[in-house]
Formats: sequence, structure tokens, C-alpha cells
Amino acid sequence: MASLLSRERGPLVPVTDPIYHYTSSGGMIGALRARRLWASQATSMNDHAEILQGWKLITEVIDDLLSAHPGDGTLTWLRDWARDPLDKVRHVCILCASLRGDDANQWRLYGGASRGYAIELDPSAPLAAIADGGRPPAASPHPERIEIDFDVVFVAPWLRVVYDPREVQLAVTDLWRAMTTATPPPPDPTLSSAEQEQEHDVWRSELQAVAISDLATLAHLVKTDGFSGEHEVRTVVTHLLGADYMKYRPTDSGIVAYRELGRSPDGHDLSHPYFPERASNSSLQLPVRSVRLGPLAPDGHEETVEDFLATVDLEGIRVMRSTVPLR
Repeated sequence: MASLLSRERGPLVPVTDPIYHYTSSGGMIGALRARRLWASQATSMNDHAEILQGWKLITEVIDDLLSAHPGDGTLTWLRDWARDPLDKVRHVCILCASLRGDDANQWRLYGGASRGYAIELDPSAPLAAIADGGRPPAASPHPERIEIDFDVVFVAPWLRVVYDPREVQLAVTDLWRAMTTATPPPPDPTLSSAEQEQEHDVWRSELQAVAISDLATLAHLVKTDGFSGEHEVRTVVTHLLGADYMKYRPTDSGIVAYRELGRSPDGHDLSHPYFPERASNSSLQLPVRSVRLGPLAPDGHEETVEDFLATVDLEGIRVMRSTVPLR
């Protein structure tokens, strides 16, 4: 089931402009060799206030809608999910980039002390959540319960960070209306009444799962307008059932959980993990368009980067130097 929010208006319109992921030399070598990007768990961020800011704004919008539509069951359900989000929607990961490919502030903060790289990525190439280790065996069928033998994980397309609260109001209102007007598929006449009821329950569960993912994605796009100069974009990864394929890395601030993302094969369901060892095209290359060297990169460094790119099957990718006059 696709997102309930509009992809033609509001904050969840996918980015089509080029995007740039700033990183250090170690980050670029690791990503391009493994053909994977890391989306870090949002709760591992230093500033929890940034995460809670989005949920707080969503809750305020829902409360305003409930004041106008008291007792509405869908709004009440949405409000219950938006409360205590760090307990209910804990495994949310984000991967950040910028619409600016040569920005002084991005170089200083994320570009390896201005000696790193800005990797230009094609935003139209979808990313999938990687699951190493092989798909687990399917659970034995049980007539009275639904068995799920993998993570339920939603990977959003690249989206602009939201700096205007009015966009959140629009999106939450759209989500409520989409849930209210959603229509289940017609019952299969070949099924018994109990089986038809189970099919309806599955549809309702999927509808709610998508709504939760949309809420979490929206909440993790919100920042105050003071940061609008960053021109930030994000892809948000939401785990709803299970997070068995999360990985962990040490940092100065403690252990950080993350999810590996890779280029999605054609036809892959982005609500499911991607098991590369089971796929014929497991070595899909990341959608790299160009690499820009930081403003403090050494002279003549372009040739070294070109040689490295050739070793990871990215020969011919354009390599250029920053024009930002940092000292």
C-alpha cells in the first residue's frame, strides 16, 4: 500500500533536483565500496528536541481538528499514535543531504573539515532497506492469526525538510481525509465469511501501518525556519514491525543504530527488506552522478579520486573541485 499523503502537493512531494551527500574520505570510501548508505536512528541524534518538535506540531494540528470534529474516531486514533512517539515509533532512521552542492556551512559541518566530498545522487533512484543474512523461513500458517516473517519497513523517497508549520497542517489534514475516505477492496466471494473478515482486518492493518509511517516521516522532516538556509533533504526509514536488520556503530556519543540502504531493484516492494543475496542484481551501484572535492582538499587530488572511483566501477563519474573560498 502506497503513502496516503499526496505526492503532488504538500511536504511529501519527492525531490527531483540534484541532491548532495556531504561526507568524509572514510565515509565516501565505505559507502561506494559497499554500495550502501547509512540512515542513522533518529533517537541517536544529539538533539531529541528536534525529533519531538515535529511530533508536537502534529499533535497540535490533530487537537485542533478534534476541536472542530469532536469524537472523530480516525483523529482520535491518530492522536493516540502521535503521543509518546519515542515509545511507539522508535525505530526511525534518517539519511540527510542538501540541495546545495557547494555550500560553505555544509563543508564545515559534514564535509570532513572541508577536506571531504559532496557526492551527487540521483533522487529518482529509489533506495531499499538492506537485510543481510538471508530471508528467515516463513512461519507455519495459522488460521487465526496473521504471520509476518520479515521487518515491515517503509523507505520514503528523498523529501525536502519542512520549515513551514502550515505544510504540516496541510499534510495531517490530508492524511485524516485519506484515511476517512479509504475504501477496502471488494470481498472475495470464494472465501468464507471468516476469511473475508480476516482479509478486511489485513487491509485495515495495512492502512494503519501506512498512516503511522506517513506520520513518522512527516515528524522527522520538521525543523525550525532558522535552519532553512541548509536546504536540507532527507529520506526517512520507518520500522513498524521488527527491526531485526538494524546495525550498530560506535561513536564519541555512544552506540548509534543505523539501517543500510542500497539501490532498489526494479519492482521491489519498498515496504519489505531487500535481501541482496537472493537477488540476481545484488550488486546494484549507488546512483552517483558526480563527486565534488572539499575546498581544503590538496592540489591535484582529483586524479586520486578518479582512480578510486574506477576501482568501485564508477569510472567516468565527473570529479570537480569546490569553488568556496575557505581558508
